[in-house]
Parts: sequence; C-alpha cells; structure tokens
Amino acid sequence: MIYGAPGYFAQHGRPLHPRDLRRHECIVRSGVRGAETWRFHDKQGALAVRVNGRFRSDSIAACCEAAIQGAGVGRGLLYQVREAMSQGRLEVVLQDWPQPQIPYHLLCGPPRRGCQCALGR
Repeated sequence: MIYGAPGYFAQHGRPLHPRDLRRHECIVRSGVRGAETWRFHDKQGALAVRVNGRFRSDSIAACCEAAIQGAGVGRGLLYQVREAMSQGRLEVVLQDWPQPQIPYHLLCGPPRRGCQCALGR
C-alpha cells in the first residue's frame, strides 16, 4: 500500500495516478530489490513507476516514521502502518491501483509467556 501523512498531502497534493509519484518525494526502502521501481496493476495490466526521494533507509520503522513526519510518500504492508493509520497519522492513497502480492512466511517458535506471534497483511 502507498501512504503518506495528511500534512504532506495538504502541502503537496495527493497522487491520483501512480505516475504522479514521479513528482513526489518518495521514501525508498533501501536494501530491497527493485526499491526504486514501484509496481502497480489495474484492469489494463501492469505498470512500473520509477520513484525517487531524499529519504532512504533499510528500516521499515524508520521509513514509516519518516512518512508520519511528512518526509514523503511511503510504501509498505498494512501491518507495518496499521497503528499510524488508525491514529490518523497516515493515509492510504492509490487504492484503485493495487500492488502485486508479496508472499512471505512467518515462523514462530513455541509459545512463550509474554510473546505473541501476529500476522497481518
């Protein structure tokens, strides 16, 4: 999902089409293959948009916090930004342009007191 802070969108406008991201500060998660090319799908097929921005990090938490602070538009999974969204600190954009599904696995050891395994998308 693509997200940003309400203040950022108030100042720079909301992207209405994935190509609009070329005119925005995008928060790039470094260390991820294809980090500067964000892919989308619609009824017409696939679309790849090359993005750029001043903020880069290999930390999901740092990228999320940068978006909350208004550094630009970020990309991530729902579970990574759910809390900030529920607090109104981040808003989702481009919902009509889904991104490819990202398969992942979560491995949990035996349950331990005070340790919970949570999975979300």
